[in-house]
Amino acid sequence: MPQNPLPARLNGPWVSLLTLVLVVGILYTGKDVLLPLALGIVLAFVLTPLVRMFDRLRLPRFAGVALTMLIALGAVGGMSYVVFDQFAELSTEISQYTSSMRRKVGQLPLGERRPAQAFHPHDGPGGPNNFQTIRSTQGGTGAGGYRKRGSPNGSVA
Repeated sequence: MPQNPLPARLNGPWVSLLTLVLVVGILYTGKDVLLPLALGIVLAFVLTPLVRMFDRLRLPRFAGVALTMLIALGAVGGMSYVVFDQFAELSTEISQYTSSMRRKVGQLPLGERRPAQAFHPHDGPGGPNNFQTIRSTQGGTGAGGYRKRGSPNGSVA
């Protein structure tokens, strides 16, 4: 009798990996159907105790389910209204918050303040808005070897 080249049982890590990839692929492909289905199942588990409470109060099943759905939709609608109202309020006040933050950042003690045009790239060496310092290669400039461009120690090109 010839031997079968395929093993009788599939075992090992490759089978587990193949199964995992297959399951993830099926779930990813079917997410348009499975996501609402899963949400419905979760809602059924969450709302069932309320329906049972209405059953114990001797309400007909249809009335209990309808009342439960009204309560659930009312809760979702109420939360949506609050969130929308807060978002609308934030969107109308965002300019006030922005100007307040800019004013507070402007009041921070950041040392010597210079207007933005003081750092214009077209100012040449020794120009009126030249605030750059350079590392001296000649030494003798004091602590750290830095000097201001155009200083009495000599200018650097």
